[in-house]
Amino acid sequence: MKSRLRILVALLMIYTIGCSTFKELEPDPEILAGERGYLDIKDDKENFELEKGEKYFIQFPPPPKNNFYLVLESQTTAPLGYYFTNVFDDGEGAKIEMTDEGKGTGKSVYEITTNSMHYFWVIDRVGFDMQLNAKYRYVPAWRYKFENKHADYKNILETNRVERNTYESIDENFNLRSLNFDREIDIVDTRLSTIKKMQGDLNSLSSLFPPGVANSNDEAFINWTNLRNATTDEIAFQSKYLAVLKFFYTENRTIGNTELFISETGTFLNFFNSSSDLPPRVIERAKKEIGERLDNAVGYYNKILNAKNDVDEIKFSPPLSDVRELFIETRGSAPEDFNTLMSYVATLNKEAAQLERIKEGLDEIDYKFRRENSWPNNNFYPDVLSRIETLMPLVPRGEVANYRTYRNYNCTQLMERTAATKKNQLREMQLGYDQAKLLVVEINNYRARSVYKEIIKLLNQNRNLTFLRRQYPDLDDLSLEFQRRTIQNLTIGKAYPAAEQNLINLFKDEDYLDYAGIRQKKSNIVLQLENELFESIKIGSKERVDKFVLENETTFTNVKSMYKDSVFLPAYDITFSSLGNNTLQKKRQDINGYLANMKHFDFPEAAIKSLYANFTRNISQQGVEKCRAIVDHGTFYKGKDIKVRNIIAECDINSPKWITRPKEYRRLFALPATSNRNGNNEYVFKTLLQIPSEAQFPVFDINIKLPEEVAKNASNRQWYSIIKLNSREIKNEGRIKITAPTSENDYEFQVTPVSMDKDGKNILEVRFNYPAFKVFEISVMAQKPIIKKN
Repeated sequence: MKSRLRILVALLMIYTIGCSTFKELEPDPEILAGERGYLDIKDDKENFELEKGEKYFIQFPPPPKNNFYLVLESQTTAPLGYYFTNVFDDGEGAKIEMTDEGKGTGKSVYEITTNSMHYFWVIDRVGFDMQLNAKYRYVPAWRYKFENKHADYKNILETNRVERNTYESIDENFNLRSLNFDREIDIVDTRLSTIKKMQGDLNSLSSLFPPGVANSNDEAFINWTNLRNATTDEIAFQSKYLAVLKFFYTENRTIGNTELFISETGTFLNFFNSSSDLPPRVIERAKKEIGERLDNAVGYYNKILNAKNDVDEIKFSPPLSDVRELFIETRGSAPEDFNTLMSYVATLNKEAAQLERIKEGLDEIDYKFRRENSWPNNNFYPDVLSRIETLMPLVPRGEVANYRTYRNYNCTQLMERTAATKKNQLREMQLGYDQAKLLVVEINNYRARSVYKEIIKLLNQNRNLTFLRRQYPDLDDLSLEFQRRTIQNLTIGKAYPAAEQNLINLFKDEDYLDYAGIRQKKSNIVLQLENELFESIKIGSKERVDKFVLENETTFTNVKSMYKDSVFLPAYDITFSSLGNNTLQKKRQDINGYLANMKHFDFPEAAIKSLYANFTRNISQQGVEKCRAIVDHGTFYKGKDIKVRNIIAECDINSPKWITRPKEYRRLFALPATSNRNGNNEYVFKTLLQIPSEAQFPVFDINIKLPEEVAKNASNRQWYSIIKLNSREIKNEGRIKITAPTSENDYEFQVTPVSMDKDGKNILEVRFNYPAFKVFEISVMAQKPIIKKN
């Protein structure tokens, strides 16, 4: 079963491959590729039978040469679909159709070349059974195109001819004004355009002519030649006629308008220059018309010149040379007044061009100024002067005034005045630039040393050289900045007097190129520098006094002289403020206030605390000196710190030490009142008894512990020199008893009874002598008297 199926498939494939989709029709007689007119496509004198639904093709050989057409003409009216191609593979592959150039003619026309070996007429649709009634023709392309349009071409030529009577009638007597130029030009222009288009078609065929056809009796070629010659002749006539019409039309429409007439000079010259093939009668009439109209030319131009109010070059359009040529063309020569006009305009334009060159030169100089607009180098002005020298010869010499006719014209007189002005301008510039040349060298020398004030001085002395001043737009800023840096450097270097003097000079300084423009900036800088100077003095003063205080906190010699030190004065006593005396006083007070605070508050307070701490650590080590130093500091201290005030009181022999509580020992120091460092000294200590009591007349015992070295010999002799109470001496007699300090009572002596003033100050003063210079520590206690047995 399987083997039978394979055989069936194989047979089907063989059948399919062997069957062609398109059937080839082979005409008899065979297709001939040559120029023979129309030939029938027959099958042995019979038409081919075409079956409905079938597809066919016919092969056509290539033409004998290029530029050939194959024309197919089918009389079959039944539905028939076909196309023409040079690529055919029995319907396989893409369908490539050649262009049918015969659409609308009832024929199919295809351009064929020798490049393809075969062409194919492919019939791919047959609507029903029919006979193929068709013809073909191989024909040169030029012949086919010309034959098909020959009749049309002849008709175009005849219908577009122009009647020649008017053209042939134009002479010196012809009434040109009777012509309807617009209508006539429109007719000729339209017909000429149509014929020229046809001429183009005819000429394009000539490129398709085969070699030798010109020498043959080919009827189509003869017809083409005759038609082309007739067309060329008509075009030549119409072109000349149209040129003549347009010339006289142009002249006619300018009547009464000299400006419009002159503007058409180029049109008229072109006409005369291309009039060699025109009849002399036409040329003479044209010259007569134009020549008469040129009489108005000079007056027309003079009117324009008389209205000219500038010194710019005047350019006429058309150029005067063209108008002169039109004079010569129509009248043989230009009149003298026109020649004078041309000469004057040429001179005017020459001098205008000279002025323009001067302007350009000055613009170049101005551009140089703008490009190198600041701080010119030493070569700047020599270069500018050389340019000025090249411009001087260009100044017009007033030749326009030599023309008598035009001497009083505005443009003539303006040219004279402008030339004189330019000459003076160049001379003034030359003088100014000569002066600037010398100044620039001097200025650049000053600049190298930053001596800006001298530069300003130079420029202000030469205010007439405004151009030079403008070249230093930043000079005021540079000078101001230089002064600012100078003052800042002096301030930084603490050269305060010089800094302030320079600041005052800056404040008063009005020597600038543009003081009004720099004033506010200068004021701001003065204020800035003033503040910097003040801050520097203030900080310098502070740093100096702070350092001094830090270094001398523990110094206990020559204390009073320290308060005379200059550190308690400003580093510099400022005398100037741009904001006035009130601001100056505030600034001085700011510095002096700080220094006064350091002198009367911070320094003595710090020194007193440091010295007292040092003193109390070891009273035997220069204790007297330290106490006296504390007292000396105290004389300058204006503070209210209780601790500091108490320290001063503790160290001051003239300040009694308060005792306000009974039965409590109070430590105090006995200090020498004299200053014998190597011998005997008198010592003093005082107490102020202020013990609360309800008694009207309180009485106390005063107990005083003495150092052993002071009291150890008290049993043999009186150890004290005097004891006072409220400045009255107390003696060991009567009811007052002063006990002696001994080792048994731990060197404590007693004064009893001591009557106190309840509301007063009860100052007990003890003085004694001792052969030493030191501080003794004493303890004092007050108590109510103890009743003792006799």
